[in-house]
Amino acid sequence: MLHHLLERWRARRAARQAAALDTLKARYHAFRILLENNGRALECLAGFDGTSGTTRRELVEELVSLTGELVDGLDLLSDGAHPGLFGAYGGIAGRVEQLGADTDPAREGEILCLSLDDLPPEQAGLAGTKAATLARLRGYGLPVPPGFVVTATAVARLLAAPGLEAQLRRLLDVAEADPGSLAVTTARIREAILAAPMPAEVEQAVRRAWADLAAGLPPEHGPLLLAARSSGTAEDRAEHSFAGQYATVLGVRTPEALLDALREVAASAFGQRALAYRRHMGLPRGEADMAVLCQAMVPARTAGVLFTRDPARSPGSYQADDERMLVVAVPGLGTLAVDGAAPADVYLPARDPAAVRAGDVETRIARKTLRETLEPDGTLVRRPVPPEDAEAPTLSPPELATLVRLARMVEGVEDGPQDIEWAVHEATGAVLLLQARPLRMAGTRPPSAAHQDGMDGAPLLRGACASPGRALGRAHLAHRPREFAPPNGTAATGHNGTGGAGKSGDTGGDAAPHNDAPAVLVLPHSIPDAATHLDGYAAIMVEAGNPADHLSCVARERAIPMLVGVAGAMNLAEGAGVLVDAGRGAVLEVPDALWDGVLAATRREAARRRTPHDRETPGERELRSLVVPLNLTDAYGPTFNERECRSLHDIVRYVHEKAVLAMFRAGDEVMETAGTLLRRVELGVPFHVLAIDVGGGFRNGAASGGARGNTRGTALQAIPEDVASVPFAALCEGLTTPGLAWGPPDGGVPAGLLSRALLDGRGERPVGDFNYALVSRDYCNLNARVEYHFAMLDALCTDNPRENHIRFRFKGGGTGGARRARRIAFMREVLAGAGFFTAAVDDLLTASLAGEPAGVMRQRLVLLGRLLGYTRLLDAAMTDDETPALFARAFLSGRYDTKDARVLRDAAGLNAGHDATTGSGQK
Repeated sequence: MLHHLLERWRARRAARQAAALDTLKARYHAFRILLENNGRALECLAGFDGTSGTTRRELVEELVSLTGELVDGLDLLSDGAHPGLFGAYGGIAGRVEQLGADTDPAREGEILCLSLDDLPPEQAGLAGTKAATLARLRGYGLPVPPGFVVTATAVARLLAAPGLEAQLRRLLDVAEADPGSLAVTTARIREAILAAPMPAEVEQAVRRAWADLAAGLPPEHGPLLLAARSSGTAEDRAEHSFAGQYATVLGVRTPEALLDALREVAASAFGQRALAYRRHMGLPRGEADMAVLCQAMVPARTAGVLFTRDPARSPGSYQADDERMLVVAVPGLGTLAVDGAAPADVYLPARDPAAVRAGDVETRIARKTLRETLEPDGTLVRRPVPPEDAEAPTLSPPELATLVRLARMVEGVEDGPQDIEWAVHEATGAVLLLQARPLRMAGTRPPSAAHQDGMDGAPLLRGACASPGRALGRAHLAHRPREFAPPNGTAATGHNGTGGAGKSGDTGGDAAPHNDAPAVLVLPHSIPDAATHLDGYAAIMVEAGNPADHLSCVARERAIPMLVGVAGAMNLAEGAGVLVDAGRGAVLEVPDALWDGVLAATRREAARRRTPHDRETPGERELRSLVVPLNLTDAYGPTFNERECRSLHDIVRYVHEKAVLAMFRAGDEVMETAGTLLRRVELGVPFHVLAIDVGGGFRNGAASGGARGNTRGTALQAIPEDVASVPFAALCEGLTTPGLAWGPPDGGVPAGLLSRALLDGRGERPVGDFNYALVSRDYCNLNARVEYHFAMLDALCTDNPRENHIRFRFKGGGTGGARRARRIAFMREVLAGAGFFTAAVDDLLTASLAGEPAGVMRQRLVLLGRLLGYTRLLDAAMTDDETPALFARAFLSGRYDTKDARVLRDAAGLNAGHDATTGSGQK
């Protein structure tokens, strides 16, 4: 009878254990689905600003659906612990769907004209390469004449006029089938385009742009005369420039004449030379891929072309101090220099403006014969150069030095050698930049191998664009919340500082003369909590992270340039001068000699910077406010709750944070009935782990070692070699590091070590009374009790860096508060050195790492395993304020015996005396 009852009890226990494991596995798989939905939701948030019309509506619909699944997933994981989240989600999602239904799809692609001063980076494709480059340079404050661009959308509408599109396609088919008919066919194409009616909406947009440009010109400029030039989306690039293939119409003096000029430039895209060039370069036949740049013409005294590298010099033969620019100058307009139709002066100036002013210029002055000028009525006239002026230099030394200085800045901004067209204003003497494109030099080194004697040459660092734009500032490195504030409370251009002390009172090193300079925030990985301080920064650089993470979304919302995946960013010197060119994925070094000029330019650019929602309707702005902003930036603050969720982004962040904590609670519950479902992992060190495999965490046969009893049932035995979980195996490797100190440090354990302030007053879970882990092939969730402190760790280590994360919490100790706080200081120094972001309140430490490749994550988990062992009873050795740094130095140097820190102390000549903390933990 007794035997029968015992069997029934065992069967019921086994059934309970099996049910508990099934429940845990279901929660784990729900957690993984939640993580996947979280990643996709962030991708939708990242794509919001790059879409419009139908595409944006579809994206928002997907985001609403994903967010609803996230809310349901958290409800499942937490057993309904967040009921208020459904109401917050329902209110936001309902209004979002209503606004989406009210969006007018006719707005999509409606941008027909854009001023160079209002051309945002995300519209560069509409404006074409030439216009986008000039808008970028003008935004930096470089002297580029004003103008506007008739976008590729507008040109495409012209070419889609009734009957024209089919006619063009038919004629291009003929040209492709019979190359011998190219001349005749392209002439017919030109005639058809010149006769095409201009769409009414395009004509209206062009007339408005003309009027706006004319109204903004100073009175001394005189009547507006425009140059209409092509700005193709495939033009003016390093791989194919299309130089001289398209038409340019000069001296356009009325809106009506400009409409004709638009047709002329558009027709040149299908000209004989352009189609032949496309065929030679392996490009598709003529397409509607052109915008038209309309720029105020400069009454030029002299003009020409500048190459920032002399193409005639062999790239392998010159020395850095022998490099030259090449400048070709003619009297009047630069058309004669571009066409090569008349003699021109040639200058080979040094690349240093100061050297040019000192006379370091090779000069060949020609006997000029012709000068082309622009008459007030827009007519171009060529006249002979008077004999007395024929042999006079076209440029003075100050003008040439100015031209060299501007060219160096263009070269730095555009990241490589440049072909620049320029002019000197006849009345004011101002040097103006008319065009810039990459300089093609056959057989030369690529730009990345150029000398870095200024802002030119290879970028200092590279990364992926998370938020477009360019900004200059002094690097400020931050590992913890108190370092988020800009140094000295300085603010980014155009903003007020947020205050705070940052790391220290100065920006470090050569930054001292620039205490008012904007700052660039540099982070080891994307930390959403930094969002509250972003108004104080000109740009952001992140070593890890990805363009779809929370901080990237906030940066785009606030139009702050941001790069992610910037390897080596945390190795920058504090206060280093950098130019963050997010659109090109580059970080350039800014020497002090160029700082003031570049700073003034970036401030002017910041003053004109437009956020993506400046041109939105009220309904679109409301939609954005319900989707994009991240208001829940402090995961440990009192406002981090469902009642404060005011956007879909808030809900995504809230669910992700709470889901991790829910997995800890799931483990707590199943441990009570786990019994034989557990594996006791024998590590041979004073750290005993009971592990639950929720899928692929152990190799087959891991239980072959037999069974051992424990106080809560029978656990199967396993050894480290049985572990298949990548993150758990790395943790075990760290815990079993040879020479790792596990016992008390020299001096033994002081009296009173057994004081137990072990509950985390700010957390959601009290300290457990044993160590256990939930493991799968790529996941580990650990609750650890090591002597008188506890640690919690959640880690995901996959082949996709965007999914990877480590979250670590540590609290408690057996000594008084001062020694526990010193141990936390030691751990922060170690973890910050390994790239973790850390925060601490009293003796509670939190650390996180995300976005790194699997190999890096594994190394960091090995480090955490070593740290868990090394810190056991370490608070007893924290006798004074010097000890945290000493022990950190020993640990980071690979010495894991706590005696090593005492050796370091003796070498430093420090006393080994104790602090004023008594054994009882009282002062």
